[in-house]
Amino acid sequence: MECDSCHNFREDGSYAGFPSNEGCADCHAVEAEEVMEAIAEAGIDPADYDAIMKAELDAIEGSLLSSSDENKQAEREYVVKYLIQGKEVPWLNYQYQPDNVYFSHQAHAALDIAEMAELKNELSSVVDKSVFDEPAEQNCNLCHLKDIDKSDTPPPFERNVLSGYSKMTMKMWKCERCHALKGQPNACYTCHK
Repeated sequence: MECDSCHNFREDGSYAGFPSNEGCADCHAVEAEEVMEAIAEAGIDPADYDAIMKAELDAIEGSLLSSSDENKQAEREYVVKYLIQGKEVPWLNYQYQPDNVYFSHQAHAALDIAEMAELKNELSSVVDKSVFDEPAEQNCNLCHLKDIDKSDTPPPFERNVLSGYSKMTMKMWKCERCHALKGQPNACYTCHK
């Protein structure tokens, strides 16, 4: 899957938020009413997630798309705890920017990875050098944790005690450094709206 399979952007490139159950249900398709009937028929309390998970009801199991047991377990957990209950997933935002910062993904989507690789040494304090080891069609790894899309387990979520933001949130000095190296404007109003 590509990043934009789940992460949506407005036409101006601004981030439109995390996927909703409505979006997730396009792939993780279960009939919530059918599952709730199966839970009732099995005599399980709908709030007893562990019992529902262990019951391996056909109404749930038949809709799981994952191939590995570990991924199936995660998908089952999503379906049981969120989708059929009608609850949205409390996503963790590792890259949340302050409200006074405007970041456009659209403005950065066309960055040429090969051109950026020429600045590999200069950018070493800003991005992980290994981002440039393999040719990439997308450049999400320039700002986001490298290969997060290939990981089955999220990294630890650590919050800055003072700001409340994730410790992985991009720092202003990194944006300024990259802008300076690429000859892009660094005026306050470039990012602060």
